[in-house]
Amino acid sequence: MKSKLLVSFLFFSLLSNVVAQEVDNYAADKLKPRREPFFKIGMKYGYDMHPLTFKPKEIMDQLHNGYQWGAFLQMGYSFYLQPEVYYAMYPAKESSISSEKVPTIRAPLLVGLRFLDLKILSLHIMGGPVFYAPLSELQEEFVMQKFTYHWQVGVGIHILGHVRADIRYQLLRGIDIKEQYNNLENSPLNVTVGIQL
Repeated sequence: MKSKLLVSFLFFSLLSNVVAQEVDNYAADKLKPRREPFFKIGMKYGYDMHPLTFKPKEIMDQLHNGYQWGAFLQMGYSFYLQPEVYYAMYPAKESSISSEKVPTIRAPLLVGLRFLDLKILSLHIMGGPVFYAPLSELQEEFVMQKFTYHWQVGVGIHILGHVRADIRYQLLRGIDIKEQYNNLENSPLNVTVGIQL
């Protein structure tokens, strides 16, 4: 618990510093054109929101139950490929040990499109497979197969070129579109915030 709080504190401290620096830079040279790099790397932190809520207490409770942190690489401009890798810790709900949290590697491989660019912020849509690899026997026994994947689709916002926030919905394999739609309220949303370095 202490290590998770420390990681969260360090991440959001760095995030606030980057935002402050970008605001200063934008104010100083907003009339000077910038060349966007083809390769972009950064860090991300997030969790699965389930059920959907906007209440701070419930969000904090969900963060206490599970989280993920990792890195991303974006290749491209308006149309891009974005592989990511996360170390995730979530409860093994199918386990008889309900409080047990199990580690998993999550690796999304996303294709994205920037469809609105207002310079200060831009909006994106994205989708692709997410690969899961368990790191413990408990995970293999109670939650999933040794290696599996699902699909994610979502939207994102980039602020001042360096701060990112994404919301993605997971599509389960083997379920048709109508059943996916009827099951929206029971499926988690993956919420992440990140910093482009």
